[in-house]
Amino acid sequence: MISIGNDIVDLKHIDKQRTCDRRFFSKILSPQEELLFSGFQSAQLPFEVFVWLLWSAKESVYKFLKRHQPGLVFSPVKFQVVDISTPLFASAHKQETALGFDERVLNMELLFAEQQYHVKSVVTPPYIASFISADFNKSYWGIRHVENPDPESLSAAVRLFAKERLVQLYPDLKVDFKKHDTGYPFIESTSLCISFSHHGNWVSYAFTQ
Repeated sequence: MISIGNDIVDLKHIDKQRTCDRRFFSKILSPQEELLFSGFQSAQLPFEVFVWLLWSAKESVYKFLKRHQPGLVFSPVKFQVVDISTPLFASAHKQETALGFDERVLNMELLFAEQQYHVKSVVTPPYIASFISADFNKSYWGIRHVENPDPESLSAAVRLFAKERLVQLYPDLKVDFKKHDTGYPFIESTSLCISFSHHGNWVSYAFTQ
């Protein structure tokens, strides 16, 4: 399946108390996923960060699948994280762009509708960013800090960020972002798959052919 998905969470914009309330996190985590957390206490991963880490992974898989399953409805507890590596906290940068992923990432395996999916996440003190692709080695991604957290400004900022990278790679490409009726973005007249995400003061993109 040629597709891509990403999600970013600004950890400065989460409500720690609400996140740790069972009435809230039980809508995101299954009982089995709660048990996974015990393995990360020694890694100093706070529970609220664990909850949003799994959320970001599930959201990225949902975006990945939505491109080919237009009627798919996001229900976090139906996306089951079955395996997760020990988190490595990367240093935070105001901007980062890359092709593929290095050893800093955390790896997760998710199960949905009897199919398994692999997700890579960048975990830093200010944000979590998760990505899924049919081929990670051919996937470009970027993360940028922006000053204005207004949703319209964030939407414009992530598109400009992605466009800057696309123009570098494909100088002759006319970058014209469109939005499919089901919600995912695409670039007209190309085979590129692209995904956007923004939250708080952070934006991220991912794209692949």
